[in-house]
Amino acid sequence: MLMHNNTALTPLFDGFFFGGFECSCHRRRDGVRLDLLRSTRHDQFVHQDYHAMRAHGIRTVRDGIRWHLAEPSPGRYDWSHFLLMLDAAKHAGIQPLWDVCHYGWPDDLNIWSPAFVTRFAHFAAATAAIEAIRDVDPRAQFIAVDPIINVVPNVPEERGPAERARLAQYQAWDMLVGDVLPELGGKPEYLDIVGVNFYSHNQWYLDGPTIHQGEALYRPLREMLKETYAHYRRPFFIAETGAEGDKRVPWLRYVCDEVEAAVASGVPVGGICLYPITDYPGWDNDRHCPTGLLGFADDSGYRPIHTELAAELRAQSERFTRLFQTSERTADVMHLQPER
Repeated sequence: MLMHNNTALTPLFDGFFFGGFECSCHRRRDGVRLDLLRSTRHDQFVHQDYHAMRAHGIRTVRDGIRWHLAEPSPGRYDWSHFLLMLDAAKHAGIQPLWDVCHYGWPDDLNIWSPAFVTRFAHFAAATAAIEAIRDVDPRAQFIAVDPIINVVPNVPEERGPAERARLAQYQAWDMLVGDVLPELGGKPEYLDIVGVNFYSHNQWYLDGPTIHQGEALYRPLREMLKETYAHYRRPFFIAETGAEGDKRVPWLRYVCDEVEAAVASGVPVGGICLYPITDYPGWDNDRHCPTGLLGFADDSGYRPIHTELAAELRAQSERFTRLFQTSERTADVMHLQPER
């Protein structure tokens, strides 16, 4: 009799590293509507952008459906923008992951009104949210993404409030599976894949400043990944991570080091999404945010390449390819061992 073993580590998607296109489309407090897919010109040059991803070994992207464009008036849908992106992904051989709602909603909706719930339910069904899509294809899987954080007290008396603030990071996932507020209709089968966002500002003192990497109370990412995975035991990946300027390369290197350590401790991290994969104009002031593997597009759709990040991405891709191959060989050897 042969032992069955599921320990081989494999990417969740069509590659371990993938690129996320900033797709926020909310209104600022001053009333200005943001549309990052437009302001980065990704919607204009989506074909070039997807082919650029393939040139850097990226075959999976995270992209967005803009609700305010998809539903220009109540109950009337226009999928033309989305279908152009879907077609571009098909022709480039890209596997897209779609954000159904990245902060923005139609102008006539008040997010705090009962009407918002009904309208979002209709919109989600029209794109196909969980139940609607599974009615068509039961194999479909859904990703629920939230930040992972660390909050610490300034003084011992704040330990309780700081810990409650830290544990709040799990509330949305807990509602989705029905462990919190079950009257909302959550079910365990609604949580297929957990995606976590992690940036340099995801750790702070309660109501205070950021805890920076290298400081005594900075919590290693490997520990945060292990804790989150232990909560849900679902397929698991980093859905957003990145840094600005000269911090791009050392940040990616740090994240990859921590992911490898987490994997070694039994956390099956299935991918890392560089987000945003292009530079973008800042939400509040339109400043140039140099975060991407690719820069701003010129009028032909060409984006300059951040060569140092591209080189680091190649090196890390090779590193994790070796890790997967080692994992697969180990699993094969264990599979062939006779059961004792």
